[in-house]
Amino acid sequence: MLYLDSAVLVALHCEEATTPAVRRWIVKQRKPLAVSDWVLTECVSAFGLKVRRSELNAADAQLAIQSLEQLVEESIEVLPIAAAHYRQARQWLQQFKTRFARCGRTASCDCASSGLPPRYLRQDLA
Repeated sequence: MLYLDSAVLVALHCEEATTPAVRRWIVKQRKPLAVSDWVLTECVSAFGLKVRRSELNAADAQLAIQSLEQLVEESIEVLPIAAAHYRQARQWLQQFKTRFARCGRTASCDCASSGLPPRYLRQDLA
C-alpha cells in the first residue's frame, strides 16, 4: 500500500510544476493507494487557497474537488486515524532520523494507521 500525500493529489487535479511527474508516477503504481480523510481536507484547503490567490477559479476548484472525490471512491482506500496512530507518529517524529524531504504529522499518522513505516511519497517523484 502506498500513502498519497495531499501535494500529490492536488498536483493530479490542478496544473502545477510537479503535475507531469506525478501523472507519470501514478500510472506506474501497482500497489493499492491510500489517503486519510484529513488528507482530503488538506486538498480542499489547497484548492481554496488557489482560488483566493487567483490561481484557480471557483468553478474549476469545484471540478477538482469532484474529480478528487471520484478518484478516491473508485481507487483509493481511506485510512482511519485513531489517537494511537498520532502517538506512533509522534514517536517516529521524535527520532529525528528521518530522511524525508518533509515529514508531517498527517503522513506519519496515516502510515501508523496502515502499519506502514513512515515514508514521504514525494521522494519517489524525484
